[in-house]
Amino acid sequence: MIMSGSAASDQAWPEPAVVIRNIYEGQSHIFRPETGKNVGTDIAPVVDVIMAGRIIKGVPVRLLERVT
Repeated sequence: MIMSGSAASDQAWPEPAVVIRNIYEGQSHIFRPETGKNVGTDIAPVVDVIMAGRIIKGVPVRLLERVT
């Protein structure tokens, strides 16, 4: 499981999100699902998005796909 900011990002979101802050360098934390322990921290390009009126900060770009 990868945690970014305040939201788990390993599952599909129920609706589209909109990028509200351009790419910047941030951290994502990698957790083992069975123990909940942090096994690593990754420095990666991240963005902030808004979905259903909620702002999610620090979402790694590699977890997103563009919808056109």
